[in-house]
Amino acid sequence: MMMPVRAITNRGFTLIEILVAVLVLSIGLLAIATLQLKGLQLGKGSLQASQANAFASALADEMRANQSGAAAGDYTVSASNGAFASYAGKITPDTDCATVTCTPAQLAAYDLQRWIYGYNVAGPSGTVFVPGVSRALGAGATALVECQDTPCSSNSVIRIRVFWDQNRNSSTLPTKTDCADPNTGAQYSSLDPSELACVALSLQP
Repeated sequence: MMMPVRAITNRGFTLIEILVAVLVLSIGLLAIATLQLKGLQLGKGSLQASQANAFASALADEMRANQSGAAAGDYTVSASNGAFASYAGKITPDTDCATVTCTPAQLAAYDLQRWIYGYNVAGPSGTVFVPGVSRALGAGATALVECQDTPCSSNSVIRIRVFWDQNRNSSTLPTKTDCADPNTGAQYSSLDPSELACVALSLQP
């Protein structure tokens, strides 16, 4: 007796099922890429914050070493005197205080040029350029160095503020409140307020 033979039908994936699977996979990959990008941004922001703190501390040390220049207000970098833009374009200092004896004012100018623009140092493989604030912190970076008294004196408090464009919003980075003017409370920045980051350091040389 012949037994009935059941036909076996091979059923594959439909086009809709494939498209749904691709869509789900794409969403997952996009989420992973977004997380990686956010991690890179936060890492860069933390590096910029560390660099800005190091810059502020370095200038404070230079001012303590040149107390006469600091007390005379020779380190002043304000929005009105245009010193930051001037030093940012000055490749070499007017007076090389590493080779000649400088007055306090000349030493302050020497320090600011190196701090804002940068300087060369001799390395084992040749000359190495060490970037200053204007180059290390990227486009939009700027700084203010202001005495809270007019005129400045040896008893005055001097505030150093370093600004940069963080181009992201993160609660782990310095906020706009760190950048307010200590006398008026007004904010200072040529940057988009949502992208402003700043570190501030006060000292009495």
